[in-house]
Amino acid sequence: MFVVAVALVAPRNSWFVFDRGLVLTTFIGVLLLGLLFQRGRTLAAWQARRPLLALCLGGALVAVGTTTYAFSAVISYGWDAGAVANAAETLSQDRHLSDHVLDYFARFPNNVPLLALEMLIVDFGHAVGFSPTMSLVLFQVFCVVVVSMCIGCIASLLKEPEWILPIQGIILVLLGLTPMVAVPYSDLPAAVCVAAGVTAMAALFRCRSGSGFYVLCSVGGCVLAFAVVLKVYTVALVLGCGVGVVAAIILVRSQRLRTRYLHGAVSASAVFLLAFMASSSVAESYTGLDDRVLSEVREPFPAVMWLASGTYDTKDASPVRRYGAYRQEMVDATAAIDDQRERRDMLWDRVESNITSQGFVATARFFVMKVAWTWADGTFWASGEGLDSRQKPQPVFNTLAPLSEVAVASGSLYPVKAAVSQGFWLAVLALLGYSLLRMRPGVLETALCTTLVVVGGYLMLFEARPRYVVAMVPVIAALLLVARARGPKEADPWA
Repeated sequence: MFVVAVALVAPRNSWFVFDRGLVLTTFIGVLLLGLLFQRGRTLAAWQARRPLLALCLGGALVAVGTTTYAFSAVISYGWDAGAVANAAETLSQDRHLSDHVLDYFARFPNNVPLLALEMLIVDFGHAVGFSPTMSLVLFQVFCVVVVSMCIGCIASLLKEPEWILPIQGIILVLLGLTPMVAVPYSDLPAAVCVAAGVTAMAALFRCRSGSGFYVLCSVGGCVLAFAVVLKVYTVALVLGCGVGVVAAIILVRSQRLRTRYLHGAVSASAVFLLAFMASSSVAESYTGLDDRVLSEVREPFPAVMWLASGTYDTKDASPVRRYGAYRQEMVDATAAIDDQRERRDMLWDRVESNITSQGFVATARFFVMKVAWTWADGTFWASGEGLDSRQKPQPVFNTLAPLSEVAVASGSLYPVKAAVSQGFWLAVLALLGYSLLRMRPGVLETALCTTLVVVGGYLMLFEARPRYVVAMVPVIAALLLVARARGPKEADPWA
């Protein structure tokens, strides 16, 4: 509710200024639709009778909508997405990476798993006759569809089939109708893994089969390992699951169920560790960029660099002020020091200076505003990296050129579309806050809320942009479903 209030009253804008009137109009309209949505209407009744058909229909609509938008939003992108995609194409053609690119991966080895994934996609696309660009765009579309199907499944598992199409529509608007579907960062693949993990979590509490329960625990542990390999802060969901297990053990009355949850947590943890180590090793082997190769180029940047960037206040008076975002000066200063110990000492000095130089009140206000800035952008910083916002559209089909004016950041109608997306996102957050206030806490809710709190803490302290929230959209959507499914007097069905 705080994020929504700040975004409406004193907005922390994206890389451009939102049309506040259009944002407010969209917010009120979507909020009223969400509050007035009633069960028993024709569409809701049809979904209740045919949940599988509704799920497939919703997935098909998401696929068509996302594909159309993605094909009209293709641009020549740069930044990390461009560096990794170009490297994937180079390695897939059995060519060597340049010294400059090798230095990039030596600085940021966390992008090696994304490189391996994109190499696999490009290789597969080449085998079926697709260009690298087309292969990566279609994979992004696939990610959005999978997320929508997972969230639709959660609605069915919660015995709320009337929410299948609405929640899939929310995923389409937030993740499918955005320029990010044509720019391959790690955010959408990580969102898929998070969505699959949350779905497994919801399903295992409904599972009556002993073997099925442990299969779901293993699947959940595996996909969460992939998520953490791609985006380290998704480990918050692992912590959330741990808190959920503790809550379940406390709340359940049956000793048999307590033992079952405890054994499931152990098996999921074992699979998580194995999958994490295996996927990291496979990525290094597939790309040829293991620790030995990269360490010969330079030592990786220490994690404290992201803390130093995340705690830096620009004190910029601009309406598009950034809070604890990427700083090229910090990267250059870190790169200029070869000794790793000296790097860490310099960066810790920066962190101490950032936190102590302003005084307690100013520092606290900075972090509060950073939370609002990070979470209150309904475009999720799409096209905000590098020079992406200035790139001209390169639609796959010429007939999509008029749509590019809406779909691409440089298009004349994109500010209108972005304002609508902003109002929609704020309405979703407001509906979530309202539902949580009316809901009795339970096991799954505890796990999901813990996840968001941990991620919020991470993004508050470390370098962040609104784009980093994308991987948490499945958690927010699932929590909205859980909160709407349970009234204030309903008992926890998982206890």
